[in-house]
Amino acid sequence: MLTSAWLTVFGFVESKCGSPAAECKQKGLSDMLKGLGDIASLMKQAKEMQGRVSEIQERLALMRIQGSAGGGMVKFEVNGKQDVLSCTVDPALYESGDREMLEELTVSAMNDALHKSKQAAAEAMQELTGGLSIPGMEGMMSKLGLGPG
Repeated sequence: MLTSAWLTVFGFVESKCGSPAAECKQKGLSDMLKGLGDIASLMKQAKEMQGRVSEIQERLALMRIQGSAGGGMVKFEVNGKQDVLSCTVDPALYESGDREMLEELTVSAMNDALHKSKQAAAEAMQELTGGLSIPGMEGMMSKLGLGPG
């Protein structure tokens, strides 16, 4: 009974590999070492991508993007990481005394600036991924401050 079990195992190995069991073991070891090489290659690519992400984050921090509303009466400047850098309000808008208008234009100008900043970050992300749509990449990039959140 033990002999037939071993024959079944060896027969199975031989039928899967197409060669005697000893050659299959060598092939399995070869495949395993190839797999380790593939893992090393993936690790190297991940390290390179990490460096590119850092470069893009630095570039986004240096960008200056302006959003405005009311014909330029309210302006916001943000960077590519959606940090607000400045806000400018035309003095004529203050003098009008129309608080509701000022509030609406402020919100509109801020949204305009942030929308443009998110577009710039998305373009940077496309550059990083080479235009590929990688599942989960957008979520990861938004956590790194590189995309729409």
